Amino acid sequence: MTEIFQIFLQILVIFIFCYFPQYYLNFFDLKQQSIIEKISLGVMVNIFILLLLSFSNQKNFNLVYIVLIIIFCNNLFFFTIENWGFKLFDTKLIFLFFFILVFSFDLANNLKLGWDPQNFWFFKTLNFIQGGDIYNLKNIPRPDYPHLGSFIWAIYTKISFLKLEYLGRIFYIFFYCVSIFSVAELLKHDDIKKILFSSIIIILTYDVLLFNGYQEVLIFSIFTLFSKYFYLIIKNNISKSVINYYIIIILLLFLCGTWIKNEAMFFSFTSMLLILCLPKKSTLFRLSIFFSFFFIIALRFLIFKEIGLDISTIHGANYENLSLLNLGSYLGIDKILLIFKYFFFGLASNLIYIIATFAMIFMLYYRKNKTDLFFYFTSLILNFLLILSFYIFTTQPIEWALKVTIERVTFEVLGIYLIPIIIFINVYSKKIFKI
Repeated sequence: MTEIFQIFLQILVIFIFCYFPQYYLNFFDLKQQSIIEKISLGVMVNIFILLLLSFSNQKNFNLVYIVLIIIFCNNLFFFTIENWGFKLFDTKLIFLFFFILVFSFDLANNLKLGWDPQNFWFFKTLNFIQGGDIYNLKNIPRPDYPHLGSFIWAIYTKISFLKLEYLGRIFYIFFYCVSIFSVAELLKHDDIKKILFSSIIIILTYDVLLFNGYQEVLIFSIFTLFSKYFYLIIKNNISKSVINYYIIIILLLFLCGTWIKNEAMFFSFTSMLLILCLPKKSTLFRLSIFFSFFFIIALRFLIFKEIGLDISTIHGANYENLSLLNLGSYLGIDKILLIFKYFFFGLASNLIYIIATFAMIFMLYYRKNKTDLFFYFTSLILNFLLILSFYIFTTQPIEWALKVTIERVTFEVLGIYLIPIIIFINVYSKKIFKI
């Protein structure tokens, strides 16, 4: 009974931490946002703040506590005055809370850690729980792995009353559910259909194994939100201040993603290329995006070097002796066929890819306005090629690597392709929802 109450309380605490007040959004001339929109933005801001706090001295945790208390009190104050009354009974909010609560109970009944978390990620989490800082990460297995996901895990474990590690992982569930509900806001339908869409996507993608300490689910959520804001930039005739607001969010998503998993740098790069190709954008706009992204990556490498990590070792165990001179030796036909075999197994296990691909092909053939679809179809091809290259050039035993990772790697950018499904529903909704 105590743990049930703690789970319920933990969700409420995370909810308040991740609420972003409308008061601050007014500075960007944004209209009144739904509570789901404010939570999805708040999650991202919360992760960014935790990234900054992760560089502080964890032996003196008082600073972290002070910052967290200020954020909590600020958010609680604005949440109360902005949502007082019946807004608290928002139907989408109730269903969102329901999914998070059910999945949290499922997590509590499946207290397992995956192989990577057991051997790598949880050691980083323990480092922060026990007062270690980022300078101690070089003494922990796989120091080339970034630390933000583990730091989030540690912080939400430390602020829980029972101090149980799985309570920290409830944040992963929260972010996962919020990102899907947030994307559903793009549907041009009533709340019931948005809830129905969110529920179907969650049913198709949820697996308790995703929350066994793996970081892929955080990357999934980050790129799901990226896809949403990228679509808003493409589709809407919006003011410059609102475009800047969306770009800031996207850059924050890229920044935080690169501190969660190494491959997020590469997925962010392909996504950045799409932004550079946006029509009717000035050269200054493109240069600012390019140099901002370059700064994000360069800053990460500089910090890695500062904390004592030899940046040449990043994923070095997976790509030993790889150079431009010997790339041809990795392109054996048997190896490529084996990769394609498991790659398609990975796609089949993530059904959204199949649905989104058919939706895009159908609309590219029948729909007149195809600009937005070309961006997402190009993104699909680039990310597929990128994923294939991860395995083509690895020096790990290839079949073993494919068996244990392909489903999780393909899952990381799966959320991007919820947008073509949403476009399809919006375009053909009269036939789909004809009653």
